[in-house]
This record gives sequence, structure tokens and C-alpha cells, in this order.
Amino acid sequence: MDDIVKKYNIKILPLKVVYSHEEEYRDRVEITPEDIYERFDKAIPTTSLPSSEDTFNLFRKLEEEGYTHVIVTTIPTDLSGTMNIIRNVSKDFKNMVFELIDSKALNMGLGFPVLQGVVGLEWQDQRKK
Repeated sequence: MDDIVKKYNIKILPLKVVYSHEEEYRDRVEITPEDIYERFDKAIPTTSLPSSEDTFNLFRKLEEEGYTHVIVTTIPTDLSGTMNIIRNVSKDFKNMVFELIDSKALNMGLGFPVLQGVVGLEWQDQRKK
């Protein structure tokens, strides 16, 4: 997955991986999937929303890189408030257009449509040349 994310410049807003009230990590930033799997025999984590700060920083970085349009695909809104955070933070970026999509899927059920979208955009860009 990391290779695909890098190749297509896909940005991922990290959810929090929570082991207890004192132990929170940003997924794939402060803890790896391997770390999580290694701890399964001791504790099963839960997840929590991405922080507003991480969301703001990601959008600010995209703005600084010259992006004007952003497609955001989230995990299901009936399982998480992630879409609400994104919707609220995106209001601070008046010069950007956000398309927010509730994937209604998890893991690669969310990832495959994203991959298909970026491959389609790449193909479209190549045809224009």
C-alpha cells in the first residue's frame, strides 16, 4: 500500500489508534500496522477521529502546493465522525473546492475506488499531452 500511496501522491489523514486513554497514536505516523499486529495478544485497539489539527495541516500543505480541488473519501459516516471534521475544517479554505465522498467502505473497499480514480486522472492527463 505504501508504494501505491507514494506513486500516486495520495494523502492519508491518520486516524488515532487508541489502546487506553493515555495511549493514542496516529496511524502510520506514530505506529505501524506491524506494531499493532504485534500487540494483538496483549490488547486490541480501537480507533478515533483524526485531529482537527492534522486535518488543517494537511489541507494547508495541499493549498501551499497549489492544489485548488481536493477529493476526500472517508470511512462510513455511520461508523465515524471523520467526515464532520473534514467538512468543518475545509470551511477555512475558501480558495479550495472540496468534493467529500462517504465511501461506505473500510480498508481496501475504500482504497480500490481511490486507486481507480487516481489512475483514471493519470490516464486523462497523459491523453491531453
